[in-house]
Amino acid sequence: MAINSYCEVNTPISHTWLDGGISPCFYFTLVPTILLSIAFLLGTIHYIFYQKYGTAMEPKFIPRSRLYGFQLVLSVLLLLLSIGGMVWQAASASELPGYVVLYGCFSTFAWAWAVVLLRVERRRVLVMDRTTGHSTVLLVFWALAFSSENLAFISWFSPHWWWGLENNQQQVQFALWLMRYISTGLLFFIGLNAPGLPRKPYMLLINEDERDVENNLLGRTEENQSTWQGFRKKVRLLVPYMWPRGNIVLQLLVLFCLGLLGAERAINVFVPIYYKNIVNELTSGSSWPTVCSTVVVYVVLKFLQGGGAGSSGFVSNVRTFMWIKVQQFTNRVVQVRLFAHLQILYRHRFCCRFLPVKGTFPPHCRYMLAQMIQNSFIDMENMFKLFEEEEEVKDEVNAGNLLFKLGKVEFENVYFSYLSGKEILRDVSFTVLPGQTVALVGPSGSGKSTIVRLLFRFYDVHGGCVRIDGQDISKVKQKSLRSHIGVVPQDTVLFNDTIRENIRYGRITASDQEVEEAAAAADIHDKIMTFPDGYDTQVGERGLKLSGGEKQRVAIARTILKAPQIVLLDEATSALDTQTERNIQASLDKVCTNRTTVVVAHRLSTIIGADQILVVSDGRIAERGRHEELLLKGGLYADMWLRQQQAHDSDSSSDTETKDRKSEKLQPPSASLAHHKH
Repeated sequence: MAINSYCEVNTPISHTWLDGGISPCFYFTLVPTILLSIAFLLGTIHYIFYQKYGTAMEPKFIPRSRLYGFQLVLSVLLLLLSIGGMVWQAASASELPGYVVLYGCFSTFAWAWAVVLLRVERRRVLVMDRTTGHSTVLLVFWALAFSSENLAFISWFSPHWWWGLENNQQQVQFALWLMRYISTGLLFFIGLNAPGLPRKPYMLLINEDERDVENNLLGRTEENQSTWQGFRKKVRLLVPYMWPRGNIVLQLLVLFCLGLLGAERAINVFVPIYYKNIVNELTSGSSWPTVCSTVVVYVVLKFLQGGGAGSSGFVSNVRTFMWIKVQQFTNRVVQVRLFAHLQILYRHRFCCRFLPVKGTFPPHCRYMLAQMIQNSFIDMENMFKLFEEEEEVKDEVNAGNLLFKLGKVEFENVYFSYLSGKEILRDVSFTVLPGQTVALVGPSGSGKSTIVRLLFRFYDVHGGCVRIDGQDISKVKQKSLRSHIGVVPQDTVLFNDTIRENIRYGRITASDQEVEEAAAAADIHDKIMTFPDGYDTQVGERGLKLSGGEKQRVAIARTILKAPQIVLLDEATSALDTQTERNIQASLDKVCTNRTTVVVAHRLSTIIGADQILVVSDGRIAERGRHEELLLKGGLYADMWLRQQQAHDSDSSSDTETKDRKSEKLQPPSASLAHHKH
């Protein structure tokens, strides 16, 4: 093998066009020179700039991508193809042109430097650069490499190229070109997506000196995921709502609407055909009966189609009307499931902030349609994320219903904490016998309300056990457990509807008579009848049209209507004044009669008659007993009782002094003077 000349014999490099195609000597000299110039000159500047001003990315921020590995494999393959082509031509030919050596060396160096730039861009990032994707240097390099391989098609009819596949040499050259063509094309199109580049966290854009401050909040960068990710799973989630299972009538309506949709499309095809037939028949002079029949058919089709766009015709309106029930069913099922899931996830907060950017070029109608589609996709994504959010308290797979017998409640060595390292309850044990009333008292933050939440199973205990009639409540279904428990909360939640419907919320299947009986038992029936609309009176948003005592009685009426076997009173009267508290105390006594009751009390005067009083302090039960027994002990309960009595006496004396001053101001001046002299 010898190199006698740079180009083939009698072919100078200045001849760019040779025998119906590009000269191989000119082509294989120009292409590697341009690629090496871009890779080495611009790439060196790019490399120095990244090394000097770039920031080394921490490994946890560098995405693991198989496509990036594929990019490296393709780049190394192109490097090896350059060397392999040169070695093969040197071994197979007795005389080797100089441009073959130049092409092999320049291409090898160019692709080697491209691999270096690719790895640098993956591991370092410019903090001030807010753009995403590969640098212009790499994109231009890949684009030129792919474009140069496409130039070979220009020489399709040239005998100096490999398109004829006449001998072994041309077949090997064609195979090498095909691998280069596919590899450069894949590199360019994959490079547009830049799968191997690190996704810069927002903290690097707002604070250049701090790194990894919000690592726990970053986690998986779901914002960078494609909308089409998990498409199959999303479709499986939507199909049950699109097809109304369990309702044959609605299923037939869906099929009927699909048939109407097909009929619309068929009508859109036949309308111009019959219009053409009318014109042809009038032109050819057909008989009037034939023309009239064609016109009648056209008018009927036009009536069915509508005003030209197929959106206001008879068939379209019928389909829209028939689809209303299906749409209402779908909306209702989705909303009910979403609301039920939200009630389970009541401790979580979901916030969706979306900033639409308005464009000036699209017409108004197209813009509104784009906004509607975009908002629908965003809402759908948020709904999917919400459905994927798992509740903290789950029922076991084989959990059964609570077998309620008498209503015995047991707390046995219960430990619980909201945050690790800070225990709220420590070794809490007590028993509430069927029909008894147990009161929980103590300072704020001692754990009283937490005991009620554990009994209602808003949380699972971290240690110990909570039982009802000997059954561990963590082994039964939450719905079954809560169906036997009624709660009268401190802050009653009412929705903007009538008083009747707010009371019926305790048991939605109750009749109007049962609602009124529950209201009478809660001592609010007479008050409701004084309203102009009676039970149809609107309570306003969150019940703002009712007083505190009236709202509390509505909550009591709900509980009476539900008729639970276990009643929880979570400081039900702490937000009320003394007089209102006395008025509804009798109603509370009616609710608790012959029912197992747990009371969280703020005013000790309301639980004097409790069968057992538990004094909770620092997450433990410090004292227990009846009212008289705890007073005789002279402990925490006695101190709390004494302070409340002193505060009550102070308030009473202040009220008496105020009344005396008011009466003194109403006396005549002489009487007032005589009074002072006396």
